[in-house]
Amino acid sequence: LGFQDSSFSRLVPIYNPTWEGQSFTKLSSDTNSVGVLLTNGQLWVWGNNALGKLGLGDTVARSIPTQVPLNPNAQVADFAFSNDSLHVIVNNDIYIGNNKLQATGRNAEGQLGTGDTINRSSLTNAFRYGSASPYEYANDRLYTKLTAGFRSVFLLDTDGFLWSLGDRSDGQLGSGDAVTSFSSPVFVSSLWTETLQDTYATALGVSKFSWTQIAGTQNFGLMLRNDGGLFSYGVGTTGALGVVNAVNGAILNNSPFPRRIDSQSWSQVAAGNATAAAITADINKTLYVWGDNTNGQLGFSDRVNRSSPTYLLDNVKSVDVGAEHIFYITTDNKLWACGRNTSNKLGLGDNVARSAFTEVTIPYLGQITGWEKAVAGTNNSLALTVDGFLFGWGNNSFGHLGWNNTVVPNRPTGMKSIWTETDQANYITAVPTITVPSWTQISAGLSFIV
Repeated sequence: LGFQDSSFSRLVPIYNPTWEGQSFTKLSSDTNSVGVLLTNGQLWVWGNNALGKLGLGDTVARSIPTQVPLNPNAQVADFAFSNDSLHVIVNNDIYIGNNKLQATGRNAEGQLGTGDTINRSSLTNAFRYGSASPYEYANDRLYTKLTAGFRSVFLLDTDGFLWSLGDRSDGQLGSGDAVTSFSSPVFVSSLWTETLQDTYATALGVSKFSWTQIAGTQNFGLMLRNDGGLFSYGVGTTGALGVVNAVNGAILNNSPFPRRIDSQSWSQVAAGNATAAAITADINKTLYVWGDNTNGQLGFSDRVNRSSPTYLLDNVKSVDVGAEHIFYITTDNKLWACGRNTSNKLGLGDNVARSAFTEVTIPYLGQITGWEKAVAGTNNSLALTVDGFLFGWGNNSFGHLGWNNTVVPNRPTGMKSIWTETDQANYITAVPTITVPSWTQISAGLSFIV
């Protein structure tokens, strides 16, 4: 947590004076390490430093935020921790320029992109093959965003193409096989040849195919393309890949490269352990679900898996899939839940599982303004109202709902901060541009919330 100790946990959000006057653009963490990116491009890290993943030139843990050394003039544009490794995209580096990938830490699966499997304790340039074809290996590509999986990394380049590197034992890199790891970024392919893609793009009036949204778990992933096409890859033994053989009806259990699921156009995708959901891009905003239904999370009043996208209802504006439960919000801002209800994570006032979607309400607060976004974690849940107020419920064994206790609420409960109402009112007065303190984005880990 960066407070120069490791003696006790904090049960409420605690202000860290290290960051007085600073503002941030991103934070990322893995099991025991944390990093924050400042608006000035500085990257600060702390916590466990196994295998040198903090990029500080050693393997010594840090209990206070420490700045990661960069080349002269360099600034970090994006970063992410994965399992014992750290990846960054740097700009303004006098040696390598802009939009370049560097990494440090664990490299047993080649996830650092250095062309080998040697661990690093300092940021090291990603190795690039000399191929002239962008459909084989990265040839000095320029990257804009990255996200990290368990031991694999995905990058978007400036042309909107998706690249991956690291462990691909289950085909999770989308590279076309599931044999070995990649130690350099590889193009995430599809069944189409480059000529077919160019022909189709011309017919649609789009200049290039690119990926606009990605959702993934440890074993499978979903990708949304700029023409609305939905693709899946990885392992989906319960039908999570959403693809069925048109000839013999066999379920596709494994695909080492992205396969298009159907011919519909989609606007949003979500993925849980072995369950998937997506909303169509048409005016009906139709929600489809598929995959594992062991806990009734698909909402069809049964526990039968679905191996292809199956119609649920229309007029849905957002959806999120957790480990064993699903939330969706309709266009009239109502929140609905279904699935396993361990630790009251459905927010329905009890711990009884549901196999049909049930509306989440807060009886003691009366009518709220409505829901904007919901996040389904492993055993806890979060939701934002349309006016930015944050509610949490479910597992609270580590105090991660921010209530300064470990009580497990069975309905959405407003989440606190260490500020009193008077403190907030004084701050709003001092900063006239702020009218109502509200939350804009939420995410849930296994035992903590951001």
